[in-house]
Amino acid sequence: MVSYPTEVLMRHPPRPFGSSLARAAACLVLTSACTTLRPVALDELRGPTPPDRVLVRLNDHSTLWLSAPKLVGDTLEGVAQGLGSQHILLSDAMGVREREAAPGRTA
Repeated sequence: MVSYPTEVLMRHPPRPFGSSLARAAACLVLTSACTTLRPVALDELRGPTPPDRVLVRLNDHSTLWLSAPKLVGDTLEGVAQGLGSQHILLSDAMGVREREAAPGRTA
């Protein structure tokens, strides 16, 4: 076992592991926020400030996140990570949603 000089122990008193773990957990809870998905109206995608990113649910029940979405005619255009530019007909989509903060749901 290592023996430390008294002056070292006095400058840096040992802290119980549990207290630093509790502080780290509290910090994580306080800095993270709950979110929810809200439906996006098609007019929002045509407007001057469309959402940054939307979740599209397709007719085959698959989902796809699109960045920089915009509506051009009857086609939803955007960029999907790993897939590049995507063009989705509105008839192929069941719904479009956007992630937003839900402060009332935060614990």
